[in-house]
Amino acid sequence: SSACENAEVVILLAAIVGHRVRPMKWQTTRTINFLASSALLDTAKEHGVSRFIFACTDSVYGLQQGLIYETGTPEPVSLYSRLKLRMEERVIKAKTGGFHTTSLRVANCHGLSDRMRFDIIVNGLVRDAITKKQITLDSGEQVRSFIHVNDAAQAFISCVKAHENLISGEIFNVANSAQTVSLSYLANLVKSAIPETSVMMLDEIPDLVDYQLSCSKIEKLLDFTPKHTIQESIIEVRDALLAGRFPDPYSLRYHNT
Repeated sequence: SSACENAEVVILLAAIVGHRVRPMKWQTTRTINFLASSALLDTAKEHGVSRFIFACTDSVYGLQQGLIYETGTPEPVSLYSRLKLRMEERVIKAKTGGFHTTSLRVANCHGLSDRMRFDIIVNGLVRDAITKKQITLDSGEQVRSFIHVNDAAQAFISCVKAHENLISGEIFNVANSAQTVSLSYLANLVKSAIPETSVMMLDEIPDLVDYQLSCSKIEKLLDFTPKHTIQESIIEVRDALLAGRFPDPYSLRYHNT
């Protein structure tokens, strides 16, 4: 409650994340991702916070195909994405004339960050290439939408700075339109930056259907333009690993799932 006192904006990032949350974490996931998040939403509203921005996920779209707009019907398939969608619905419905709520459906992030993660695909591939000289993919055919973590952060800043009429009660896809690529393409990018890497494809059935996020809404309304490439991420993560910044990149401290 005290954290919301005298605050003008609350950005809710906290969550147990992951496409495959372990069963033993289900109750904790519900408690944090929905119950505690709902309590924070109510508290922010009671304290007169002006803007509440929620970090949602593109996984609420589930196994849909093609170009996906915010107006499409979400079809979440995992506990994580179902709870995110339920919380998003609460956030948007909480909008009033003086309480402006926004949800950002963020794509797969990549890149170096202060709270580093190696359980996300691009960073994990670079880690394996450096430490094992090999990267392994279940299938290279899966296509996903990506965005650099710094660009994702900029999307939240854009919502903070935008006129309230542009963001109040709105949902935005957040991705880099030029970064909808297959996992085999990612593997080749990593190999280009770390030539000694071997790539192994297991030819398993892809666990995600191909899709591409449409980001025309946030690009037009908020003048949002991502600036960082996947190649930049690969190089910055590679250099950080080679410099010894992460002595044990397989440590649980760098993994959320």
